Amino acid sequence: MFAWIPRWPRHAAIAAGVALALLVYGAWSTWVIMTAQPNPTIDYIAKLNELTLEGQPEGANGWVLVRDIIINDLEYDPDMVEGNETFQSLSRIGLAGLETGSWDNAKFQPYIEELESHRSLIRKLDAIRSFPKFQIPYPYKGESVFDSTENGIQQPLWDVLLFDAYGPIRRLCITNKYLMRAAANRGDYDDVVERFSTSLLLSDALARHPLAIDQLVALAIKSDVFTELTRLLNEFKFPLDALESLIAMVEAFDRPISTSANRWLRGEQLVAFDCAQWSHSTRLFGAEFILVDQFEILTGGGLFGPGLPVELEVFRNIGSLFFTGRQKHDVEAEQAYLELSEIIELPRREFHDSARVLYSKYERSPFQMESSLRSLVGAIDVIRWRETYFHGVRVMLFIERHYAIHGEWPGTLVVAMSEVDARDPISGREYHYEFVGERANQRPYVLSMPWNLNNGSDPEINAIRPGFDEAGLEILESENSEVVP
Repeated sequence: MFAWIPRWPRHAAIAAGVALALLVYGAWSTWVIMTAQPNPTIDYIAKLNELTLEGQPEGANGWVLVRDIIINDLEYDPDMVEGNETFQSLSRIGLAGLETGSWDNAKFQPYIEELESHRSLIRKLDAIRSFPKFQIPYPYKGESVFDSTENGIQQPLWDVLLFDAYGPIRRLCITNKYLMRAAANRGDYDDVVERFSTSLLLSDALARHPLAIDQLVALAIKSDVFTELTRLLNEFKFPLDALESLIAMVEAFDRPISTSANRWLRGEQLVAFDCAQWSHSTRLFGAEFILVDQFEILTGGGLFGPGLPVELEVFRNIGSLFFTGRQKHDVEAEQAYLELSEIIELPRREFHDSARVLYSKYERSPFQMESSLRSLVGAIDVIRWRETYFHGVRVMLFIERHYAIHGEWPGTLVVAMSEVDARDPISGREYHYEFVGERANQRPYVLSMPWNLNNGSDPEINAIRPGFDEAGLEILESENSEVVP
């Protein structure tokens, strides 16, 4: 057909045609990449809500009770992050430093009176124990946690956190903690147990939600009420029946760290998968390719360093040519989270040694997997630290129970409890206990966490209550002068 064309020009024409075809294909591919949009196909919000309910019994949802208090009693507006006078009052009480010093201080009296006015409101929270399950639904686009539906318009999981609910819940729990101190001051130990129970139940309810941030908020509520309990044990002589009730309650919520960690690691894995579907577009070259600009927005990380000038941002996604597709991301994420879950229960030093191995394995990951693992290990560290502390408070309750029964302090921990109970479930070492004699506003013994920190001191579990913070209260009074007569 082309016999009339000289040989060399013919080859040149074919080469030029191939080059032109490649150029057109390359230009088309580049245009597709530059103008591509995310192509989410899986409803991970629904999957996250399903994971929250996994293992929970059927029945009424306790969130209905808490939601009603936040919406109707506090008139909370999540968009404005404010509510009615009751909500503002809870905020003032939370900032007044009522966990410090002696309540005999005259400067505290207006806030204590204000606190007492919320007793009936906080008692509404006690009904949380009658609900078999608790779920704050993760909301769809355009919704809040207070009006979320079962189906809606998808949005990245990074935008569906439950912060709208956490603010008012934290204020309610702080007020409940202060009312626990008020109950001890008037000798009502049944109410002390009730207040402790309500905060513990709310903490456990939030911990059923399967993201790391949910666990940390639940942990903050639990830490608050446990810390206040140790201070009250220092300052008051609890009757035996109250101590027995508190021990039973703590034991009921004393679960291995892996029980909750495996759930929220699965939740974080869903976030990773969802991030991938919101930062990848339709198939090109046989795979879903990464949208560099969307990936950086979702993760807050820069794949290529500082951003390009605005007029050149459209070219940013061309970088996807240098990355593997979504399937590789999902396989890598699944493997990384599985490996992390397998080392959670290792002793502290072995856990960190194994974590460093994981970091090195994923340090060249194009999906910032090393950074994700470091964040999760940090969260696990906090949880492990607090689990040691919570178990230590249980040890303190055993010591107090021994004194209530025998009228004398135990010489060693194993006199008051079993060897297993005397040991930290995280490190496997026995808690440090030393009888030191009478001390003002404090028990005559020191109970410490057996973590052997680098500075040579271990955190004291039954530490004395912090002193009155007059400077902080003066700042609050200047901002809310109408509270103080």
